[in-house]
Amino acid sequence: MLCSFLAMTGASRPLEPAALSAESWEVVFQQTLLFARKFKFRFEVFLAKERRLINLFELRCDGISKPQDLAARLKLGVRTIESLKKRFNANGLIFT
Repeated sequence: MLCSFLAMTGASRPLEPAALSAESWEVVFQQTLLFARKFKFRFEVFLAKERRLINLFELRCDGISKPQDLAARLKLGVRTIESLKKRFNANGLIFT
């Protein structure tokens, strides 16, 4: 996420905390958060009718990434989760 933000702003390296005021850091934080929300929305639109992939994406955004935990939440088998993860990764490459 930060790498994408830095690329958008043209920054060659991360900003140092001492270089910015608290207000400036708040602006950077809010811009990064807005970028992340827009990216998430656009990716979900891109996935469109792939409801299982959208659900997988949302769980991974919430920090749930272990196949067993994903399988339990989505009420699917672990093998199905592994297959979905492969499809998800392939779609991510196409999206970017």
